[in-house]
Amino acid sequence: MLKKMGDSEVFHVVRHEACFDRACDEAWRRAASIARIDEDGHSTVEGWDRSSSYIEVEFIGYMKQGPSDNVYTFEVTARESEDA
Repeated sequence: MLKKMGDSEVFHVVRHEACFDRACDEAWRRAASIARIDEDGHSTVEGWDRSSSYIEVEFIGYMKQGPSDNVYTFEVTARESEDA
């Protein structure tokens, strides 16, 4: 879980089919959960402002594990808009 603005966390998305688009969709949902963002854009991340804060989700890498697991690695970071 992200505690304050600027914090980041690396996480993995494991899928049976090799589909980067679906892995990215799942990564976005998991990143919002890690940042504890609700449906109204509020978060408990210290310093989070709904109108100027956002999460950045970056693809880090891919690994094939065994015959059927595709492991995608992402990093989520809580950011503050420079326009704020």
